[in-house]
Amino acid sequence: MTRLWKYALIGLVSMLALAAVLLIVAFILFRSYLSSDDFRNLASYHTSRQLKVHGEFAPFKWTGFSAYTDSFIATGDPDSYIGKMEIDQIRAQLDVGAIFKGQWLLRLIEIKHLKLDLKEPSGPPAEKGSAPAISPWLFFLPQEVVLKQIEVGDADVSWGGKAFLAGDIKANHLVIGREDSSWNISGNGGTLDQSPLPSLNLGDYRLRYAPSMLHLLSCELQDKGTGTIQVTGNLSFEKDRKFDISANLKNVDPAPYLTGDWRARLKGTLTGRVMASGSEQDANSIQSSGEIGLLNGEVEGLPGLDKYEAYIPTSDYRDFPLHTAKFTFEGVGSHFQIKDLVLESQELFRIQGTLNIDASKLDGLCDFGTTKKSLSLLPGAEQYVFPDTHDGYLWTKVRISGTVTNPKEDLSGRLMQAALQSTADKVSGQVKEKAGTLMDAAQELLNGVLK
Repeated sequence: MTRLWKYALIGLVSMLALAAVLLIVAFILFRSYLSSDDFRNLASYHTSRQLKVHGEFAPFKWTGFSAYTDSFIATGDPDSYIGKMEIDQIRAQLDVGAIFKGQWLLRLIEIKHLKLDLKEPSGPPAEKGSAPAISPWLFFLPQEVVLKQIEVGDADVSWGGKAFLAGDIKANHLVIGREDSSWNISGNGGTLDQSPLPSLNLGDYRLRYAPSMLHLLSCELQDKGTGTIQVTGNLSFEKDRKFDISANLKNVDPAPYLTGDWRARLKGTLTGRVMASGSEQDANSIQSSGEIGLLNGEVEGLPGLDKYEAYIPTSDYRDFPLHTAKFTFEGVGSHFQIKDLVLESQELFRIQGTLNIDASKLDGLCDFGTTKKSLSLLPGAEQYVFPDTHDGYLWTKVRISGTVTNPKEDLSGRLMQAALQSTADKVSGQVKEKAGTLMDAAQELLNGVLK
């Protein structure tokens, strides 16, 4: 009996030793596989399939179950929004326990640099073929890859083409986390260059990418001064490419958004809100609206008033403050209607009315008010051009035409006509007065003779 227990114990120890050897062999085979080109090809295949690209990892280097590779370089499939992708210095931590649950679980992937060129999809999905074969010894390895979080040191993302206005984002630090079928993206710092806008700095931003939809939860853009633009909205990656964007402006420098001489003429900071929605595929259907105000405004030679200043020998119209400058607008495509327009330099002038902009053409009718003092040196202006008086100003209607870069108005011509009419009236009055005097003298002379 004792001998039987002895043999049983020897057999158990031998089985345990064999199991240990098999585990060691399996571990060696597994580690060898992780360092092999077969595993690299498998990782490249699954990564490419998920991203809709054709790409390849550089050889892996393992320290324990932490992997490092120099790069992943890929080109986008025809149906992908990715044109080219370059990822440098990648580190990933593998959760070995999850392998026995049927997952390649990567809790954290660290990326030193990401360069991504986006494009418009141009064709049907590419044929990926079947995954690379796995050795029968590694039958237990899973097929599913699960990513939890990705941290990117710096990223350079650019876009352009038919459906995209050319642009580029350089982000200093990105954190990308998986949530069900969506990806949450957050970060702080970097720059945004988006045609035709000026270059802007990135503040805090949070995005969520769901299948075929990008949700811009919040994004702070900063101009080169103290101005900020808070942006929220949605962008669809479906065929219609619909979008809905809202931006709140605070202390924004207006100069980069103006054209021609306006950049030098208009000073101050913008505040307000702008909204736009529509489809990138049909620019004529894009709807926009908003309200804009100018704080601490100052103007040097407002178009339309330059000619007015020529008739008034005062420097007030050369450089003047804008105490009130605001308007609301609505637009469809390239047609905009500016409403509730108010421009006022107190004790100098006030403009209020509506203006239509079709492409670059202007058409509007505004009320223009100015002071009695300003009109005192303009013959006939108060009598023939500015018939109404209220709110401390004398008022007239002004027709606006021309283009955004070369606006025209009908006030100058009417002021000239008024001056000519006033002069003619004065001359006519003098002639009549002299004629009346001559007639009176003749009548007296005739009466004396007849006596």
